Amino acid sequence: MYQGSELAAPVDFRSELTAILPRLRRFGLGLSGSITTADEMAKDACEVAMGRAAELEATDKFDSWMFGILHKVWQARSAANGELGQVSGLSDFFGPQAEKDRPVLDKLILGLPEEQRQVLMMVSIEGMSYRNTADVLGLPVGEVMQLASIARLSLVSSIATADETAP
Repeated sequence: MYQGSELAAPVDFRSELTAILPRLRRFGLGLSGSITTADEMAKDACEVAMGRAAELEATDKFDSWMFGILHKVWQARSAANGELGQVSGLSDFFGPQAEKDRPVLDKLILGLPEEQRQVLMMVSIEGMSYRNTADVLGLPVGEVMQLASIARLSLVSSIATADETAP
């Protein structure tokens, strides 16, 4: 049962939820390609988390638990729709340095196969460990490492190709 006093440092559930919300939105945007869908998914994940707070064990990592919930929300949504959203500003979440390459960055990240995109978002953008990412996605750690590597190499190759063909 999740109670702040059971964790190493006292934690307020609502504060933790509020603090992780921008990261959930960013991950949702990376999965869906739509800011509206990302917001809806983050809201749904928060609602699920609030209803299941008693299931969170003191040893669970809150971030991993929340990303796991959001991932399940995405899977349910994907099964229902079967569609990836349109590119709509994923680079908004990467800061001003991405501004000039926004359309290219959006297209490249959203163009990755879903498993690679999920792993890339969790490991490279959210800073989650390979182990936590593996736990959230239900994959072996070695597969997560391989998917992250493939995604990175694919992006580097795509960017290099785009640079070579640019006027």
